[in-house]
Amino acid sequence: MPRLWRMRPTRGEGGRDRRLLLLARAASSRARVMGPPAAGPNQRWSMDFMSDRLVDGRAFRILTVVDQYRRECLLLEGETSMSGTKVVSCLHRLSQ
Repeated sequence: MPRLWRMRPTRGEGGRDRRLLLLARAASSRARVMGPPAAGPNQRWSMDFMSDRLVDGRAFRILTVVDQYRRECLLLEGETSMSGTKVVSCLHRLSQ
């Protein structure tokens, strides 16, 4: 794994004191390994979150689940606050 070094100010001494930090390359920059394409419906789903803001400034998120074979949206679930428990319950409800 390639390593990157950078200088960063430490706390204290008004930031005049510097130290080296070792940074690992981000996992997203590595080449992704794609599995075989879905051969039938409900073999592979993709899920993602979309975010936006309402007129009054409150943020909300939409959970989207898409079937990769049919390219059909299976679920759109919108909430102002979506916990992991809520995501699990949505996926469980969808799988039945």
